[in-house]
Amino acid sequence: MLEIDYDDLDVDENHTYFFEGNPFTGVAIERTSEGMTIARTLFVSGFKEGLMSLWYPCGQLKMTVEYHNNMAHGRFVEYSQDGRVLSEGENEHGVCLWRKLHDPDGMLIEDYTVESNEAALTALRIARKAFTKKAE
Repeated sequence: MLEIDYDDLDVDENHTYFFEGNPFTGVAIERTSEGMTIARTLFVSGFKEGLMSLWYPCGQLKMTVEYHNNMAHGRFVEYSQDGRVLSEGENEHGVCLWRKLHDPDGMLIEDYTVESNEAALTALRIARKAFTKKAE
């Protein structure tokens, strides 16, 4: 699989990513000036697709987010620099279904579900309908 520097990608107004004029399929890596990998994103036909991982400059995993069709779709987890879970949840077509936020001591400080947000629930219904039609 082709692996390139994230800065070599171009993005258009539709959020499609291009490499050398073509929709990019492969892995884009972002590195610090010291060469440490801080982001790794998979792309298929110009869209984020699959797992995106971010790291702190020290090398500790910072976050993982699953993507499908360029939208957050699936699980996400955010970690502190010492490896504790700060937040976790799940998205569907870019809409957060649920999320748990923890303070630095691990105490739960927010327990969100989409059912508590009418606007997000409406957006989810619209997205599900739109993607069901695309699949048919």
